[in-house]
Amino acid sequence: MGSDIFGDTNDKVVARLNQQLQDRMKKPVNVFVSDEIESLLTDSRVSMGMFARPGGTFMCKAEFMRQLLTSFHEKKMIGNVNDIPEWISSVRDVKIRATEHGLDSRYKRSGNKNNTTEIIVFVVKVPILGMTSQAEAVKGIVEGNFFPLYKKRVHNTTGELVLKYTEQLPKGDGGGLHGFCLRKGGDNPKEAAKVMTAEIHDHFKDGPNYVWGTSLDRFLVDWDIREFLTEHVGIESWADLDDKGKKICYKNYPRRSLPEWNSIVQESY
Repeated sequence: MGSDIFGDTNDKVVARLNQQLQDRMKKPVNVFVSDEIESLLTDSRVSMGMFARPGGTFMCKAEFMRQLLTSFHEKKMIGNVNDIPEWISSVRDVKIRATEHGLDSRYKRSGNKNNTTEIIVFVVKVPILGMTSQAEAVKGIVEGNFFPLYKKRVHNTTGELVLKYTEQLPKGDGGGLHGFCLRKGGDNPKEAAKVMTAEIHDHFKDGPNYVWGTSLDRFLVDWDIREFLTEHVGIESWADLDDKGKKICYKNYPRRSLPEWNSIVQESY
């Protein structure tokens, strides 16, 4: 058996090269996480987790994810519905900003129909006097709750659950998002479920890649930034937030000015 100049056997060299190739082929899902802001409402530090653009898994809406996460947590807690974590209720869809960190706070739109792009976000609260770090809390949520839902199963596959969910939507029963999902399987529900299960599994199978210290305006428009600050941090004006907190919201602060608090409005679709 031959050896290379570093003393490794040829088999070891080939194995190492194969592993490097496999690593390069992996497609982990980026999870962007903001720095923490101290809450004025509770004795906690608050941050936001933001999943990357969903690609072909956009049918997994926040409402659907909240349902799955609640059911998953109840099973872990043996049906204790009074112990549903607050972060689950914070899971929601947000339409992303036209330009990352840009002054333009309108939604990003594309295509002939001016479609917007949504991502799923969630809020993380860590007790100030607790022993849990932000990283531990975020990884517990993402790796202990979100990603297990996307694993392949024999029964109640993700694709089957998506079909059931979309069928209950206002334009369901063959229309809207439900119709789009059905067409993935040639209007055959079983085939559509198989296709979506495979797509969702492929998207999430390589796990998460965390991008720490992401400013909120990378994805969120001004309205959603203000909503996050008001609802989860207790901020009622920019005067309530220090410069560090303002930079967590806007990457280019103080080089850029802040939008007038009371003039921020929600863009209509």
